[in-house]
Amino acid sequence: MRKKDRDFELTCERYVAFFDILGFKNMVYREPHDEIYFKLHRFIKKVEGLRDSENFLLFNAQNTNFDIDKGIVMPVVFSDSIVLISNSDSIHCFNKILFASSMILAQSLSNNIPIKGAIAFGLFTSNFHNSLFFGRPLIDAYILTSELHFLGAALHHSIEQNVSKYDLDLADDFLFNGDIPLKKGHVQHYYIDWTCLLEEAIETDKLDIAVEVILDNLYLTASGSDRLYIDNSKRLYLEDEQLKC
Repeated sequence: MRKKDRDFELTCERYVAFFDILGFKNMVYREPHDEIYFKLHRFIKKVEGLRDSENFLLFNAQNTNFDIDKGIVMPVVFSDSIVLISNSDSIHCFNKILFASSMILAQSLSNNIPIKGAIAFGLFTSNFHNSLFFGRPLIDAYILTSELHFLGAALHHSIEQNVSKYDLDLADDFLFNGDIPLKKGHVQHYYIDWTCLLEEAIETDKLDIAVEVILDNLYLTASGSDRLYIDNSKRLYLEDEQLKC
């Protein structure tokens, strides 16, 4: 058992993020098996890398509120779903789950893997040794995810109070606040800004181009009504919001 696994309290209030890879059945049906394996294996390795503090070193050096030695976020992968679980309700776990969620979105969308998700907060049990995970925040995150009609991740109301509570620059770096598209209408929500972590956009003035190219490439993965996810994402990130990085 990893040391980090042992550091997790069995049951406590914590942050939980849920992510769903869209069109997974269609991907398996239409794409060559080896290509799917290579794409998902590369992506999952990035996700599992979130277990290691070294992944946060660069960001930690740029943000004094982000302490890699305090707070842990662990990923759990179930087929086409990814769950991130923090080990406590600390400010450091809040920071880490925002950053880790942004990283997952940037990595997946950059590799033509359409994905959406949500983050919630509450009492949750995590038993990594027996693969036992349950609690209200996972259900809340799952339900909110199912309502989203864009590629990205939103914050459930159970976690929104922490944005104003901590009042950190980090929240400004990795969160937008505005109208997001649902399957039925639009509502105001905090949602993750994944664009700041794009490897393709080294210079600020190239960020909007990089985001547009990534979203345009995703048209090759969907047809019909599924393309509404991409259309809505382009309007949300390229028209409604001024990219911040």
